[in-house]
Amino acid sequence: MSGRTPAALVLVHGGWFTGACWQPVLPHLSGTCLTPDLPGRAGRPADLTTLTIGDLARAVADDIDAAGLDHVVLVGHSLAGVVIPQVASLLPHRIRRLVFLAATVPREGTSALDGFPPLIRAAMRRRLRSGLSPRPARVLARWSYCRDLPPGTADHVLSHLIDDAAGPLLEPVSRAGLPPFPRTYIRLSRDRALPLAAQQRQITHLGNTDVIDLDCGHLAMYEQPARLASVLDRLTVRKERVHE
Repeated sequence: MSGRTPAALVLVHGGWFTGACWQPVLPHLSGTCLTPDLPGRAGRPADLTTLTIGDLARAVADDIDAAGLDHVVLVGHSLAGVVIPQVASLLPHRIRRLVFLAATVPREGTSALDGFPPLIRAAMRRRLRSGLSPRPARVLARWSYCRDLPPGTADHVLSHLIDDAAGPLLEPVSRAGLPPFPRTYIRLSRDRALPLAAQQRQITHLGNTDVIDLDCGHLAMYEQPARLASVLDRLTVRKERVHE
């Protein structure tokens, strides 16, 4: 696969969100795009208490199959950083690039929760119960996500957060054997949910990775949708050889 034909974008949302979080970006994209709901959402009901990262990855792979997409740039926001490597392992010949948008990339053999900043990790661990990860408290979510969003947008975001599965937060991950796909990390300079120093640690866990900086908070899709779309569009046409 030469990388010369524009690829489709598959945008994978993070924890407590749904595929609808990408809606502000879609009008600014120039090519084919898929925004799957992970299991446990209204569009894809599932038992949250039993979900694994593998379940999430298979759901995305199934949607890529159903859409008939052969050349894919796979984008994962936030907690989807633990999902997209497993999707790529399931569909290695279809993936052109992995893009991590302010994403959690645990150190090999550790969990997503292990890599969170200490205060957030402690607060989240206290809230996990019976396989569930309740939506963040409104005050915490506003502080983490909404500092630079217009008030109406912030209220919209907060009203659409959902309870999620605890399993993908707690499950140790491994990227051993993952083919050497090109990798890009989009670093968000004003992110409170995953501060800049924490993002830099995630980048070191990925190995050889391109880095692109955006001056915004954790929800780039709401704060800078046109700028984010421009970056993603460029990544669909990068001319370099990838996994055969």
